[in-house]
Amino acid sequence: MEYRNLAINFIKRGNKKLEYYDGALIGADKNLHQQVFKVVTEICKSKNIKKEDIKILDIACGNGAFSKKMYDNGYIVECCDVTDAGFKFKDKFKFTKIDINSDEFINFCETNEENYDIIISMETIEHLENPWRFMKGLKKLCKKERYIILTTPNIES
Repeated sequence: MEYRNLAINFIKRGNKKLEYYDGALIGADKNLHQQVFKVVTEICKSKNIKKEDIKILDIACGNGAFSKKMYDNGYIVECCDVTDAGFKFKDKFKFTKIDINSDEFINFCETNEENYDIIISMETIEHLENPWRFMKGLKKLCKKERYIILTTPNIES
């Protein structure tokens, strides 16, 4: 089998149609935002929790497309990323500029201990220098018996 053909097919798999939410480009895999939104909705239904009582942290939120979707659907949303340069919705909800590869992330976790009902981190962990430290931080941020939703890219997408 010739490896060159495999490489070409692998590269072709990454072609996708661009998707937007409220003018913000969705950088994640196709339908990922919808799938995570469905998981959050199911959690609320199964635990009989009103969405306006759920405090969500979208960590490494990018331009804020997913955060805005959650906000538009009645959730309390806070978000953070390493830069606010592309963040589109500063007037809608709290944004914290934070480098999750640095000690400022640890300080953020200590300051906001057990502050969130659901923490969402999409397509982030594969970029981190220390994913174990990140997971410990998420656990510290999350209220007891609540949820951390973490995704990582599919190699075939």
